Amino acid sequence: MVISAESRLKNIFFKLSVKKLIFFSLFICLLALSNPLHALAADYQFSIPKDLVIFWVEKDGTVSISYEFSIKNSGQGLDFIDIGLPNNNFPLSGVTATIDGDPVPQNLISYVDTGETGIASGITIDNRSNPIPAGSQAEIYIEVQQMRDILYQASEPQNGVDYVSFKFQPNYFSSDFTRGTTDLTIRLVLPAGMTNSDPVYFPPEDWHGMPDPDSWITKTGEVVYEWQSSNANSYSPYIFGAMFPQSLLNANVSISKEPQQNQFISKASDALCSSGFLVPIIASIILFVAVISGNKKKIKTGSYLPPSIKAEGEGIKRGLTAVEAAVLLEEKMDKVISMIVFSLVKKNVIRVTNQNPLKIEVEGDLPADLYDYETGFIEAMELDKDSKKKVKMEKVITGLINSVAEKMKGFSLEETKFYYKSIISKAWEQVKQADSPELKGEKLDEIFGWAMLDDDIEKQTEESFGGGPVFLPTWWWRMNPTYGYPSTGRGPSTIPAGTPSPSIPTPTSMPTLPGADFARSITDSVRNFSEGTVGNLRDFTQSVKGVTNPAPVHSSSSGRRGGSGRSGGSSCACACACAGCACACAGGGGGR
Repeated sequence: MVISAESRLKNIFFKLSVKKLIFFSLFICLLALSNPLHALAADYQFSIPKDLVIFWVEKDGTVSISYEFSIKNSGQGLDFIDIGLPNNNFPLSGVTATIDGDPVPQNLISYVDTGETGIASGITIDNRSNPIPAGSQAEIYIEVQQMRDILYQASEPQNGVDYVSFKFQPNYFSSDFTRGTTDLTIRLVLPAGMTNSDPVYFPPEDWHGMPDPDSWITKTGEVVYEWQSSNANSYSPYIFGAMFPQSLLNANVSISKEPQQNQFISKASDALCSSGFLVPIIASIILFVAVISGNKKKIKTGSYLPPSIKAEGEGIKRGLTAVEAAVLLEEKMDKVISMIVFSLVKKNVIRVTNQNPLKIEVEGDLPADLYDYETGFIEAMELDKDSKKKVKMEKVITGLINSVAEKMKGFSLEETKFYYKSIISKAWEQVKQADSPELKGEKLDEIFGWAMLDDDIEKQTEESFGGGPVFLPTWWWRMNPTYGYPSTGRGPSTIPAGTPSPSIPTPTSMPTLPGADFARSITDSVRNFSEGTVGNLRDFTQSVKGVTNPAPVHSSSSGRRGGSGRSGGSSCACACACAGCACACAGGGGGR
């Protein structure tokens, strides 16, 4: 970031540190303790009260990155500004910068000296003629345009459409020099021309804020995702990303299929050969790539909860059903739909006669105490055309989501989420504590709706039943026609499908399934129930989201650059291929 010229060589030991790698952290600590220049670090202290970062994808496949931040100096004068960037594939003529509104002359902006700074790629602003003094705060604005080779082809097409993806790690500084929290805003701007179902963002990694962004469409059609947190800091390596259809770029744009890590490792090698630290640093970078490769994040198309549900409130909203809790926790639509099916089956209201396409048989008159989403589901299933069923189900699910939002008014979203997550955990604990397999099966029957909300049913089943058989709930036969009817002690153990329900006696026992088969039957049913009801789950989710949490159209009088259209920052950034591929980014920065 910004420190005196005398300490430029020392900062290699800080700027190449890779966060979260124990091996490399120990190496850096030992190196720093043996370095007499270590004491100088204490002279350079600053905080970043506010930071706005914008990552803008252009139609020609290039990217513009801008940083706008306040820096409050509490140490030695700050006279160099180093900005780590994904690569050096951009012209210096495309870089603009201001300090307290005064333009930085072009001859004072240069590519970083990797051997001197330890940053693989980026720019340096020479501010020695007017260093930021101790006790002062300065406003920094930097924008880099026409950056190439940032976008990559997504690993797999989405519904037959080729997608372009990226991950972006905004700047962060060494914790040796920075203090306090930062009001941080990250904004990703995607090319114009998309519908609601096209853009996809990746949940941010290590983010100190809400996982789901605000989103809107500009007057010129660009899709914007924005994350903001007043509890972020300037020394954590947050990572954000998104993907969009490749067809939105100009026809002549070539998008690489190669991952980025090899390029970075090569640059790091060139920078460090003369220092004598090549082997341990390269080993650490390879380990970093392995860690990220094994930490794949699921793709999300955006929050479907209405913005009002995220308003500040106090206390816990108790009394939600398991289905309503699934909505509150923003479970995927396939799970929400299947939980409605399981709820009705468990109440002996319906029987599933075919899973995909889903067909049900209503068992007698409907009880008066059914929830609106349950009666709505039955009404949808009674319609004769798939298109009509889907439209009705959209109304059912949007009504359910809005109902949950209404019930949450005045209550704390985070506290309530934590409360229901604890219910899920306690539900499985009750199963585990039962004294026999039969009692475990009875308890599982009792808490089944909550048990379904656990993300790892297979693991929980194994821990609860110890690898032994699972005694199935007494209503289990109603959810799949392939399961035999349970024994009643009064005749055959199976009854042919289609037997009128009034003639079916109440079962007294149920057969068993191996634990793995039981867990698999749940996941298979979840998939079949949703596909058999609404078809393409992603399109259905986007349609629901368009009603419950639509992307508002924002207008900006200041435009893209300048005012709210700018951002600034310093130190390190990265972009890489992704949906599900590895990437390697330069580590955090030291003071500069």
